[in-house]
Amino acid sequence: MKLEELLLKKEEIPILPGEGRYYRGGRFVLPIYPKLLSKDVAIDPELANKVFKRAAEDWLADMKKEGQIKKSVKISIRKKHGLQIVHPFNFEAEVTTIYNGFVKGIAINSYQNLLFIEPNSPLAVIPEEGTVKFSTEKFEAYCCGCKSRHYANNRADWYDMYLFRLHNPGHYPELLFLRNWGILYVNEALKQVFSK
Repeated sequence: MKLEELLLKKEEIPILPGEGRYYRGGRFVLPIYPKLLSKDVAIDPELANKVFKRAAEDWLADMKKEGQIKKSVKISIRKKHGLQIVHPFNFEAEVTTIYNGFVKGIAINSYQNLLFIEPNSPLAVIPEEGTVKFSTEKFEAYCCGCKSRHYANNRADWYDMYLFRLHNPGHYPELLFLRNWGILYVNEALKQVFSK
């Protein structure tokens, strides 16, 4: 697939209704293109911080569009103790990376809302569940060296994929911010890797 086809789109990564107390604000998973986790590529370890301001601006535009925030609300990015903070919402950009510079976790609010990966632990994504809305070709491109499989009862196909997953998810505004930041980050990392 071409780079443009691999880039993530918001409509492909929906925030689904929460289930139970743990996912009160909703839930989502964010696929990671396998090459981004390769030891053979180097990704700028500051990339997530570099796109944080754009993620904040994108989040604010989405919140206004959805009627979640008044149109007159403005944000600014401040620095405190070396962290970028979205003022007045106090979302703090906290980032950890793995061996090649790719993000292992991004968090806001002191790790209360976190997207993280286990680089050696792909998870099954079932297209029928709607957590990821890819074409078959895009599912196959993001699949980590495997082919789709069938459940024993042939109920559905699934794809083993590397995913950002939620830990300690908060309310919808925080999930929207993390999803948008994650999409923007993965897309910029893809551009960086494909430009080399």
